[in-house]
Amino acid sequence: MRQFFITALYVSIPISLFGFAAWLVYKQAPGWGWFLFAVVLVTGSIKWSVK
Repeated sequence: MRQFFITALYVSIPISLFGFAAWLVYKQAPGWGWFLFAVVLVTGSIKWSVK
């Protein structure tokens, strides 16, 4: 059960970051491109391991 919660938390972080980036694009907030760039870098640096 603990592994499920850890995996859910690990998956929810990139999803929420992309959701927030989409909200910034929708609101046409200045700097949304830099935020999206940072989200792509953070998401790309996540290492997935399945045992």
